[in-house]
Amino acid sequence: MKKISIIIIFTILFLSINVLAKNPQSAEINKNSVTEEKFDSLVKEVFLENAQLKSDENQIFVSTLMIDLLWERDENTARQLAEKSANILRSKLVLKKNASEMVRYFPYKYDRLRHDFIVTISKYNLEFANELKNLTKPTVLSATKVDVTQQPTLRYLQTKERDLEQKMAFQVAAKDLNKAEKLAKESLERGNSHMALNTLRRFQTKDIEIANKFADIVIDKLLKADFKNDRAAKEATSNLIRQLDKKTGTFGRELKCKKSIYCTTPLSINENKLRILAGRWLNHAMTASNKKISFYFLNAKTMLLKILPRRKAEINKKYKSIKNSQPKRAQYKRLQEKSLDKKISPSEIAKMALNKSDKERFTFYRYAFTKAARQSKAALETLLLEITKHPENEEKNWVIDSINRNIAGKTADEGDLDKALELARKIKQKDMQTSFLTYIARKYYEENNMAKAILLTDEITLLLDLNSTDKLPKSIVSYDKFSSVFILFATVNPERAFLLLETVMPDSNTYFVNKFGRSSNQEINLRNLVSRNRYAFTFYSKSIKRLVETDFERVKKLLGYLEYPELSVAAKILLLKSISGKKFVFNNSDDAKEMVYRSN
Repeated sequence: MKKISIIIIFTILFLSINVLAKNPQSAEINKNSVTEEKFDSLVKEVFLENAQLKSDENQIFVSTLMIDLLWERDENTARQLAEKSANILRSKLVLKKNASEMVRYFPYKYDRLRHDFIVTISKYNLEFANELKNLTKPTVLSATKVDVTQQPTLRYLQTKERDLEQKMAFQVAAKDLNKAEKLAKESLERGNSHMALNTLRRFQTKDIEIANKFADIVIDKLLKADFKNDRAAKEATSNLIRQLDKKTGTFGRELKCKKSIYCTTPLSINENKLRILAGRWLNHAMTASNKKISFYFLNAKTMLLKILPRRKAEINKKYKSIKNSQPKRAQYKRLQEKSLDKKISPSEIAKMALNKSDKERFTFYRYAFTKAARQSKAALETLLLEITKHPENEEKNWVIDSINRNIAGKTADEGDLDKALELARKIKQKDMQTSFLTYIARKYYEENNMAKAILLTDEITLLLDLNSTDKLPKSIVSYDKFSSVFILFATVNPERAFLLLETVMPDSNTYFVNKFGRSSNQEINLRNLVSRNRYAFTFYSKSIKRLVETDFERVKKLLGYLEYPELSVAAKILLLKSISGKKFVFNNSDDAKEMVYRSN
């Protein structure tokens, strides 16, 4: 009965709102009437199909994505959908007498869904988001009296609520710094949240004066924390300290300022307060078990030595203890530090791989390669000469191909595409070679050299034997060779992209079911699917839009291969996103660049 009522709610919602209403002021809407018609028809289908999904969680998640897609083009529709979804969420928070405390007060599976929902709306209207946040608040948070058995649940939910408020502040800061600052400060007054560092980072990219004031408030709050019982404070403090390091940090970052958000002014921190905070945190770390504190301690160690030079002996003692009890973790941290040390060359790091096991050898080679790639093409060439002398193994071949690909990439960026193509053909691993050939083909296309671009699409087709169905990749979104090939084909030759999709799509159901699970009692978890494949919703958008503009009905026909309703809804949302050019609040890759914590 409950399931039927939810379906009725969404059906009534669909029938009672004017999906075709438009906001002419939206800068993101494509004005072409044909495109508008395609968008509107897909919106109708998503609403109807969402109402048929068996999982309440999937329905709520789809509604959240649709609110995000529709708000700036039809706010009334988005608001109505938000109100209906909030009522469904609220219905899930009713007290359950015969259940564990956590399930009784707030089923965990709805925790992230509620956060997604509220954070999405906060980007567009903070006041409305706050209304819905209060409406869907876990029952125990509003209780006038909480007994001893409920205290752990209460503390957990209070922390999660502050995390939510800081996530909201992060989104609001993109448009209104004053509102965001007020919300973030008020939330901190109620308690610590490690998500406050995301807010601080965004303030730093927008207004360094506001960021410095907020950093001071964050530190004041952390100074009052009980690190033994306040995990959020313990985690936030170690990351705040670690990221003041200009070599590795976020807040003092000066590395490779190619994009504006990486070139922010370092924070101006009160040194005395920072010293006291670092000292209190170190006092806790010295007495905490290595297993619980090692990750945080190893991250903060370098800056602790700079902030507290007089306590060097204690810091080294704790490090030695962790090194003895957790040697693998300590080793990887040392390797990370060596990769950032200007005095240690990439070749020296590569030599360290020689006496390691296969998995460890790969890690050392990867660090050596990454360091050389950050330095220059000459550094890569030097590393290549060194590694060719090493004994044969799979890890060595991987790094040689990676170096060749990177050298080819730098050569292409310098403008010598023919030389880059020659280097690319030396790459032995087929997937890696394919990926780079597609990159060069797109470069030729950008230079209006269509003849060479098309010749490379022919070469890639032969290389992968794409005319044989058994040789095709099995996924339509897995980030393997298919991704780069599909994007190239859609850009240079849409007909070839259609043929590729029409061959791959029949296998897509098997791939998704195997990866995300689906049985008679379990649907594919759409939030999990979209989260793990967020690159598809980012990197495929332009390519899919090209195919939509080429032959919309042929694109729609491809959806017929999807046997499960969850996959159909996800694919149609991807189409809607591609048509609108919209970037979701959920798992937005641009937002992630400004985050200290990437919460999924």
